[in-house]
Amino acid sequence: MVIVPNSVISKNQIVNYTFPDPRYRVQIEIGVEYGVKLPLVRKIITETIRGVDGVILEKPVDVLFLEFGDPALILRVRWWINSYLDTRRMFDKVNEAIYDALNEAKIDLPPKMYDVRILRESPDIQDPNANDLTILD
Repeated sequence: MVIVPNSVISKNQIVNYTFPDPRYRVQIEIGVEYGVKLPLVRKIITETIRGVDGVILEKPVDVLFLEFGDPALILRVRWWINSYLDTRRMFDKVNEAIYDALNEAKIDLPPKMYDVRILRESPDIQDPNANDLTILD
C-alpha cells in the first residue's frame, strides 16, 4: 500500500504500471501444530495451491514462517489470481484445499485458545459453583 497526499497527485502525472494487468496477489495466515516438519508443510501447501483452478501457475506460491504463535506456528501463504474480483471465491477454494490436504497428511491445525478468568465482585458470594465456567465454541 502506498499513501500519496492529494497535493502530490494533483501536481504530477500518475502512471499505473499494473494496468491493464489485473492479476492480484492474495494471502492468508494459518497456524500449524508445533513439531511439524516445515519443509513438508511448505511442500504440501504449495502443491495444493498450485492444484486449485484459478491460481496463476506462472507466479510463485509463497509459504513463509511468520511467527511462533499460541498454540501454533503461524505461516503466511501467498498466491496470485487473475483478478481482484475473484478474491473471495479463491479464499474459499484455497482454504478448503489446504484444510483437506493438511488433514490428509495428519497435520493438525490447532484451535485458537482463550484464557478466561472470572473475578468475583464481592467476597460475600457463597455459591460454591461461582467460579465454574463452561465455554462452548
